[in-house]
Amino acid sequence: MAAGLTLSTPMLELMKTPKDVLPLSSLYLRIYFLGIPGTIMYNFGAALLRAFGDTKRPMLFLTISGIVNACLNLFFVIVCSMSVDGVATATVISQYISLFLVVRCLRRSEGLSHLELKSIRLDRAQEEMAGSHSLRRCHCCGGLCHDRPLQFPDPSFHHRQSE
Repeated sequence: MAAGLTLSTPMLELMKTPKDVLPLSSLYLRIYFLGIPGTIMYNFGAALLRAFGDTKRPMLFLTISGIVNACLNLFFVIVCSMSVDGVATATVISQYISLFLVVRCLRRSEGLSHLELKSIRLDRAQEEMAGSHSLRRCHCCGGLCHDRPLQFPDPSFHHRQSE
């Protein structure tokens, strides 16, 4: 996000964006990048829901946020007389609405998909250990696997790799 905020104009110049639209394009991108954390977290939460077989609610959440985005575009541009900044702001708001909806859904769910916000924290030891792992192509499944087994609460989540 920080790179996007600071490198918006240089990236647009590199893509040979016409000079007359460069300031507005850069403004749009800088505002848009503020919504990237919401999009990333929504995608993670929606992937969890889909992994547990729920494909309808992630699509419903995107539909709702898309409708909100369209309505806010009209509101900011027509009622508030905003320009590119209004359209970008509407997009960011809709991205965080989709995040809110998926988090609310995960908090209300039961079982493995239940999200408890109080238990989210950064574990420095796990972070350092994860940094020491390298990925390699697994000969068993063809996917990318860690060279050392990860620690999961349930061993059935990790397939054994033969040397």
